Amino acid sequence: MKKLIVSLLILFPFLLCAQGLQYDKSKLLGMKPVKVNMTEAAKGFHAELQQIVAPPPSGNSYRDRLAAQKAKSATLYPRRNSQNIEKRSVLDQPTIERSLKGNNGTGGRPLDNNFAVNNEGQLVTLVNSSIEVKGPTGILRLAMTLEDFADALPTEVFMFDPKINFDPIANRYIMTWLGGNAPNTSVIVFAFSETSDATGDWNLYGFTGNPNDDGTWSDYPMITYTNEECFLTLNSILEGVAWQVGFTKTIIYQIDKAQGFAGQELDITLWQNVFFDGKPVRNVCPIKPATETAGDEVFFLSNRNFDITNDSIFFIHINGKQDVAELSVDVLKSDLNYGVPPDGEQEQGFLATNDARILDGYLLGDRIEFVGNSIDHNNGRAGVFHGTIENVFTAPNLTANILSNDNQDYGYPSIAYTGIAPEDLDGIIMFSHTALDRPAGHSAVYFNSLDEYSDPLTLKEGSSFIEMIADSDVERWGDYSANQRDFLNPGMVWTASSFGNTANRNATWLTQLARPNMSVSTRDVLNQVEIAAFPNPTQHDLQLTFEINDVDNLLLQIVDLQGRTVKVIHDDKPKRQGKLEFSMSTAPLASGIYFLQIIADGQSIGNEKIVVE
Repeated sequence: MKKLIVSLLILFPFLLCAQGLQYDKSKLLGMKPVKVNMTEAAKGFHAELQQIVAPPPSGNSYRDRLAAQKAKSATLYPRRNSQNIEKRSVLDQPTIERSLKGNNGTGGRPLDNNFAVNNEGQLVTLVNSSIEVKGPTGILRLAMTLEDFADALPTEVFMFDPKINFDPIANRYIMTWLGGNAPNTSVIVFAFSETSDATGDWNLYGFTGNPNDDGTWSDYPMITYTNEECFLTLNSILEGVAWQVGFTKTIIYQIDKAQGFAGQELDITLWQNVFFDGKPVRNVCPIKPATETAGDEVFFLSNRNFDITNDSIFFIHINGKQDVAELSVDVLKSDLNYGVPPDGEQEQGFLATNDARILDGYLLGDRIEFVGNSIDHNNGRAGVFHGTIENVFTAPNLTANILSNDNQDYGYPSIAYTGIAPEDLDGIIMFSHTALDRPAGHSAVYFNSLDEYSDPLTLKEGSSFIEMIADSDVERWGDYSANQRDFLNPGMVWTASSFGNTANRNATWLTQLARPNMSVSTRDVLNQVEIAAFPNPTQHDLQLTFEINDVDNLLLQIVDLQGRTVKVIHDDKPKRQGKLEFSMSTAPLASGIYFLQIIADGQSIGNEKIVVE
């Protein structure tokens, strides 16, 4: 196995300890890129090593320790109908503008789905461990694995946890993912697109996930950006030790964007060993810009994600570019406690909610809106903790609400800004839902600055419970969702999350949403459909069923992994409407992976992965 080689790896540690705050500041020098064209890289082997279950996000012993905390919490806060929850559902719901199938890859367990969209409507959708690029109507342009994308780097490890942001300031994509989960194999990949087209050239930087050579590996990446820099946060985990000491530190990487986009050598600043009042600050969530204006300062949030009940939120601020930057930490007290959530109920077994960490947030002027997992102590259900920090730059003040349902569990939220005028403070929160009588899917609510919310709007209803891990009562739910402002269309957002499909597996779905009462295009938008294809993989024949209504032209075509048309099967007015069955021989196709695209009136409504053996 090739090992990652990083030249000119130099660390200059700097220790600060004052007023209860302690941290190290160091440098990684001379990180050299590899230029990779995504379209060319997509012609690789497309080999995927599927995990039955991914390592928990804080080390292997984390699972047992977390289960004990959840059991204690369930005793203290059992599921019940709440008595004193104020009804805040007074706003109109957002509206669905587009509804598209997400990544076709089977993904790992969990999916770890993520997503970004540029100003031309190009959709980049990620799961463990594959990438797809689609046009604005959902037509596939390119599909590949993370391993193929990183093939030019000197490493051969399984890759996971992809994250991507579209940076509207630079009109480029920023992407990261990880490889390996041992100190001698752990690798961090950070990638910058050279243009706004994700299918073009990228500059990939590979550096060790064990930067201190201290027997650790890197896990749980999150990214954000400012006007001139980007930031990566990671958990540093000791291999093979108990949870209590397995987590060693959070590392924040501070990177010059212009150098990365230009493919120059990077000098990276590392912030690590951040302690406040003698305790490590863990699972740091970077806060993204709310609009296409980012500013020059960056904030991060953290909490006591393992506690049964707590009101402390750690407010982290990095001010200044790398060499002159300063880091500060404050503790904010919420007016509402959060706590480790119970696992989500489903028809058979449970869906893992992990812990109560903060998962997403945005900065708008002097205001931060953020969301995370939590228990609702009123009803014992898994819910969404929605926090608001006002007066960010002067005297930060934190207030919060918890979104929950007496009969359902909510988890893995994300948040995006939907304001149009400068004075607007509204946004959309998206989250996963599940219940004994409701298969895993996801919903969204619209909110304003008055603690008012809409009723949940279903974005994707699940078709079945999730059952992917043999002999386990707890399945992985998805672990992430994505919610990005549509920078080309203020007032709109794009979301990506998971649902249980007809095969009892996790799958992804994309939705474009608009704030309520917004004047939008009157175009007809066709929502995508679920497709049941069998046998798949196939050697000779293929059958599939799908449903269409009021379609003037139906295009069925087979494309390869690079999005090139292999065969047009039908391009005419459909003879039948409603639920249709389609069959074909796959004998003319060489062994490999293809996609059967279903395009109705110019819009993709289905894009089924077909494996020919």
